[in-house]
Amino acid sequence: MNDKPTPPDGYEVMLGKDLPSPIPDQTMFWCVGEWKVSDYCGDERLTSEGDRESWYAHPILEDSTSQKDPIGTDPKGEIGKTKAPMWLLPSTALIETAWAMGDGASKYRPYNWRETKVCASTYISAMMRHWVAYLDGEDRAEDSKCHHLAHIVANCNILMDAAKCGTLVDDRPKMPK
Repeated sequence: MNDKPTPPDGYEVMLGKDLPSPIPDQTMFWCVGEWKVSDYCGDERLTSEGDRESWYAHPILEDSTSQKDPIGTDPKGEIGKTKAPMWLLPSTALIETAWAMGDGASKYRPYNWRETKVCASTYISAMMRHWVAYLDGEDRAEDSKCHHLAHIVANCNILMDAAKCGTLVDDRPKMPK
């Protein structure tokens, strides 16, 4: 393996096997004594051993949990950094959960837990039933065709929202003192 090359300004060097996933855009690779723009970007992963042991330079990722304002003048971006990082929620999970919430809304009315008191044990039991079905190898509920994990997330959403709205009856068993 050749010596570690010096990266361009604003880049850090690492072996292909250590690159973050997804591989950042503008990642370069060391080829015949010079840096070249890599074909790898987004979710593509390195596959060959040669790539794993090759040197790559990728832009320095200062804070992977927030988006960086490239110009440094966006006041909304500065305020946005103090808010929930919604861009971190995977769209697949959001969509699957929305289908599960829609299934519940068609059976019980949308946001019904905000109108009447609901017991935590009801939703805990539902989550456990979905968890056991998923654990047993079933991905989707037979009745709704929604993913069992999405039903679990939907039940968690309802518990958190009902607690915030003051409609949650906390009937969880208490540990003896």
